[in-house]
Amino acid sequence: MQTIDPAPVSGTSGCRPPTIVVVHEHAGVLELIEATLNDRGARTLATRDPGEALEIARRLKVDLLVVSRALNDAIGDVRALRPGLSVVVLDDEPMGLDEIADAAVAALELDGSGRASA
Repeated sequence: MQTIDPAPVSGTSGCRPPTIVVVHEHAGVLELIEATLNDRGARTLATRDPGEALEIARRLKVDLLVVSRALNDAIGDVRALRPGLSVVVLDDEPMGLDEIADAAVAALELDGSGRASA
């Protein structure tokens, strides 16, 4: 199997890394996703509580929400607070961590500098 260096979520120094909120019901999965996105340069905030995700979205500029299918309906308040917020919904099908990180990169529509496009 060929190893390919993953695309970074953030770019050059001096750029604000994207802020990603991850909402998942399984603590172990949540930790793995958080570590993977952090390793790619994102500022990742993870929670099992959709209410906490809403509080984070109230306090911070959130660039992306990554949510499990099981909690997708529970994050409606976050979507209402931040219309147009990019959301990656994790299917019930098993996904690799790199696949999840790649989906986050694609959802952020990064420009060449590594900053999230406006």
